[in-house]
Amino acid sequence: GGGGFARSMCIEEMFYQEDGKIKPMTRTDQGPAQLETLNPFQRTEAETICRESGVETEDCSAGGWQNWQDFSCEITGAEGIHDLYFTFAGEGTLPLYNLDWWQFADSSEAARIRGDVNGDGIINAVDLTLAKRGILNGFADRAAEKAADVDRNQITDAKDIAWFRQYLLVETSAYPDASDDKTPA
Repeated sequence: GGGGFARSMCIEEMFYQEDGKIKPMTRTDQGPAQLETLNPFQRTEAETICRESGVETEDCSAGGWQNWQDFSCEITGAEGIHDLYFTFAGEGTLPLYNLDWWQFADSSEAARIRGDVNGDGIINAVDLTLAKRGILNGFADRAAEKAADVDRNQITDAKDIAWFRQYLLVETSAYPDASDDKTPA
């Protein structure tokens, strides 16, 4: 795979003729106008990246690079809407990286207490209710979802609700680590 080691998506707007057939399309580098900007605080899959070079495909059946690690860094002074560029550098002939997704973290995420879904500094039944609603209907923001993931396993689910209940009923004084498999019944 890989061929010329470049991968760029080609998306063009389709138009129909009066007889219902699709009009012939001409490939361009511009494509249609952008509909909206990406929200950097939502998980953005790497497939949205355009105009890559030096890209080869991998054979996932051979094991590939499917052992993922998360990395983070501080970004300062960025306000408004900008184009985002990832630059990776390395030496040698071995592959350098395999990017799956990216996401910015709101500074309020880092300051939020685990279990404090509404960010008021208190863990109570309101947070439990918001966690339940968030699981069913979606969370107000990424910080709320992260605060509701009290077992820190990257999935906000019924196990987190069970931990909330135990915490609020003072059956436990602390939430577990992600590696703790002693989920309450």
